Amino acid sequence: MGKLQDGTVFVKKGYDEEPFEFTIDEEQVIDGLDKAVKTMKKGEIAVVTIQPEYAFGSSESPQELAVVPGNSTVYYEVEMVSFIKDKESWEMNTQEKIEAAKAKKEQGNVLFKAGKYERASKRYEKCFFTAKSGSCGS
Repeated sequence: MGKLQDGTVFVKKGYDEEPFEFTIDEEQVIDGLDKAVKTMKKGEIAVVTIQPEYAFGSSESPQELAVVPGNSTVYYEVEMVSFIKDKESWEMNTQEKIEAAKAKKEQGNVLFKAGKYERASKRYEKCFFTAKSGSCGS
């Protein structure tokens, strides 16, 4: 559940329904929430305070239940129900490494074309470390 400083609830994803699922580093949620859940353990409950630069920035942002004014600090109540971690490259067989490298390369290409160079670079790095030969599945 996401709230403003005055207690106004602007989103309830996962609160009254099935858990809200998302993939980190895929811009499915705001940066602050993405960064916070990376540090959580299964079963952990937290109230996360997110400053405007990691939330919705200086522009107002219409959300599910209310508009978040520009420059708002937001608060999320989060429970880490579960998570799935990608296999490490050393846990994969050769074919899995090739497929994972191809997928990371394609993700990098999409991000690069969208002008998201820093995120693209991270995907290419993962591609390099996943690929056995460093060829990134070319």
